[in-house]
Amino acid sequence: PRAAADVEVRVPAASLRLSASATAWGPRGIAVEVTDTGQRQGLDRTFALWYPTEHVTPTRISVVVPLTGDPVDPTVTNGSTSAPAPAPASSSARTSQLARLDNLLTVTGDRPAVGWVVDPALLATLADDAAGPDPAPASPTSSTSRRAAAQDRIAALTRASAGRDIFALGWLDPDLAALAHSGAGAGAVATTALRLTGAGPLPVIGSPPRTDVAWPAGPVPDRTTVELAAKSGARAVIVGADSLAARDLTYTPTGRATVPTPSGDVAALVADPILTNLLTDPTESSPATAAQRMLAESAVVAHERPSDPRHLLLAPPRGWNPDAATAAAQLAALAVAPWVSLAPVSALIGTADPSVDRTSLPTRAVAPSELPAASIEALHTARTDLTTFASIVPDPGTLIEGADAKLLAPLSLAWRADASGRAGVVRDVVASLTHPRSAVSIVPGSVRNLISRSGTFPVGLRNDLEQPVTIRVSLVPENRSLVVDGTETVTMPASSQLQARIPFHAVGSGDVHVAVTLLAPDGAAISAPTRFTVRVRADWENVGTAVVAAVLGLAFVFGIVRTIRRGQTTRRGASEAEIAKIADPRELPS
Repeated sequence: PRAAADVEVRVPAASLRLSASATAWGPRGIAVEVTDTGQRQGLDRTFALWYPTEHVTPTRISVVVPLTGDPVDPTVTNGSTSAPAPAPASSSARTSQLARLDNLLTVTGDRPAVGWVVDPALLATLADDAAGPDPAPASPTSSTSRRAAAQDRIAALTRASAGRDIFALGWLDPDLAALAHSGAGAGAVATTALRLTGAGPLPVIGSPPRTDVAWPAGPVPDRTTVELAAKSGARAVIVGADSLAARDLTYTPTGRATVPTPSGDVAALVADPILTNLLTDPTESSPATAAQRMLAESAVVAHERPSDPRHLLLAPPRGWNPDAATAAAQLAALAVAPWVSLAPVSALIGTADPSVDRTSLPTRAVAPSELPAASIEALHTARTDLTTFASIVPDPGTLIEGADAKLLAPLSLAWRADASGRAGVVRDVVASLTHPRSAVSIVPGSVRNLISRSGTFPVGLRNDLEQPVTIRVSLVPENRSLVVDGTETVTMPASSQLQARIPFHAVGSGDVHVAVTLLAPDGAAISAPTRFTVRVRADWENVGTAVVAAVLGLAFVFGIVRTIRRGQTTRRGASEAEIAKIADPRELPS
């Protein structure tokens, strides 16, 4: 009861009618049945591999697996790497991500012929965990901290990377198809992702990392996506089994094709559909039967054209979480089969195009799960505007630190499975990239009055940043009653307010709407226009002058009259006789 036993069944080849001919080798279907008193207790259908008696030209097989992460929250960072590594969107996603990574390492770690395509942000997260403070164990029974576990994973990955083809994706594995279909700075965003990939030394991928292989989403990328990959420096793209399918062939061709683009020819590495499906979704009941099925299919391919060496590719999709025992058994079987030679992916890239007739890639095909072009445009605009804004301070790096990682987070392919969650991330990232610009603003004002033909227009400014800013203030009237004589450049200390004074002259009177915009030193706008109403009363200056002149004239005349009247003070208090003497000239002394 509850025991297990291994049973080896030996059967003479002749009893199975297996031919000894050199060309009769290959897979043979068999069934193993367990009975008890005539009643079937178990049945397993599998293959026996009749090995060749002579040398067979082996079929080369390359295997490449993606080491990528789950969706990330761009508002949370781990440590201080050169490009901050966002944390997974949830603790459960983090656990799932690490478990998948451990399984992939178990399956491929001792197979250096298997290539890795790696998201560097995943490695940065591990490096931050390994270098960060040692947290408490997840539970009282846990004997290994997260820090120690991360150190162990990095050490294992580093050991397994020796002699292996390792290709680095753009930071956070951006969706090339969505970028290519957006047109909103697609090339600049793709270049940013690759720049972050090579920004600093990371474990496993080396420095500088190899970034000449792209892996678009979906089984059939369109030509627009391949063109963007080529423009970004890729000389090969990994495509699904449904891409570039061979037509009217009776054998399996080499999994390589050529896609011409304006930036040059790109090698398309076409995954074999049957072998890839056997690796990722085995239907057999045990690792042993899964390995036998893999051997059987590969033997059929080799037997198709025994003298024609061909090269196939196995490329599991992103998110593949293998059953470690089954996948390891399959790769181990391929490694020892005499009709198979495991080869690195770089060998397939360098293989000549077999020039077989294949289906074409579509010119443009937008998947429903792609990030919409409007969202990409909003992200790109917010990031570009932040760069412009940062030029007004002496240390721009403090304002744009981590901005590129935030930009790329919602562009990650991992978000395709959660469109609603991704929409929230887009809103948060745009708000985060836009927020610093509100720290330098125009102080709102009411209606302004201008009563002279020339002068300066006061504009109140506020700087809430912790460093000084140098900006230009532009005032644009909406009609010709007011003419502005130029912009004004001001330097504001940190956390301060001041008034800029813009020179103007008036050519008429009336209410004028003006738009005040803050500009960077190079003239680029760093704020939306703020609108004021200005009452221009240029004729008031002339009227006022005339009024003042009239008042002064009246005062002058009044003063003269008063002075004349004051001249009569000598007669005040005189008698009538004295007055008569003064009035009669004859009475005056000689």
